[in-house]
Amino acid sequence: ALGIYREWRLCISSGSANGSGYKNRSIALWFWIWHLIVYLVIASSIWVVDQFACDYLLPYYNKMPFPFRGCTLHVVWHIAAGFGAHLFVQFLVASRLTALGYDFEIRWFFLAFPTVVLCTKEHKL
Repeated sequence: ALGIYREWRLCISSGSANGSGYKNRSIALWFWIWHLIVYLVIASSIWVVDQFACDYLLPYYNKMPFPFRGCTLHVVWHIAAGFGAHLFVQFLVASRLTALGYDFEIRWFFLAFPTVVLCTKEHKL
């Protein structure tokens, strides 16, 4: 937890040498906020509902069409928690690159996974 706090403080306090520090910090903050929304709000809420209503919802799970038959909320929780973890790792990468003064951008893979990508000299923002 202390390392995460240190990365957060570096992200807030530092900027890159070429003046793109504000943009980089806003990208890092974007990842932090979406990590909290996905992991704490969505995934945790799904986990709580699954814990208390799994036995009640099980007959409905088994009536779903083929690809989703038997797919419980626990499976959905794993997907949301994994995506929240991905966003948190991207926040740490963005924070570190900001602290080191590198330029980066967000690229979307498979139209669903935002990823921090280091900008090269040929590809400046």
